[in-house]
Amino acid sequence: MDLTKAVSGLKQLSSLVQGFNQLKTEAEVAQKTLELNRVLTAVQQDLFAAHAAYTAAISRINELEKELVRMENWTAEQQRYQLHQPYPGSFVYRVKPEMQRGEPNHDICAQCYQQSIKSILQFTGIEKGWHKYSCHRCGAFVYGENNLPEPNAIYLPEPDLNIDGCY
Repeated sequence: MDLTKAVSGLKQLSSLVQGFNQLKTEAEVAQKTLELNRVLTAVQQDLFAAHAAYTAAISRINELEKELVRMENWTAEQQRYQLHQPYPGSFVYRVKPEMQRGEPNHDICAQCYQQSIKSILQFTGIEKGWHKYSCHRCGAFVYGENNLPEPNAIYLPEPDLNIDGCY
């Protein structure tokens, strides 16, 4: 590590300073002064490099700690859901009834779930007699059970893309 170089440079610096007492001529003093400045510069550079490495390591540790917390939170959140097949070929993760914590029944996107992201599927209409649910994050959609929607639910129509380019 660069810190080892800095300590070594400081030892060299100490021996140079002790050697000043033994110098006899101005030329010898000038030569030792140049050598002293060279060693001081090298020590300073090594200390700067060690500080930069230390700062980068602290930053990386902070990033890893945040990622660990995120992963622990996601692991806890994953336990609330189970894989469900509402329609042949359609898979969602449905909240377990005992884990709802006062939330309404809902499903999350299987594709986003695999990427450690919770994205609740939204009802987007009825297609071919089946309820269609879409993930507004990744664009995936699934067909759900062919039952009546909740009476108080609000359903948004799919946008008509043929109206002067407006959505």
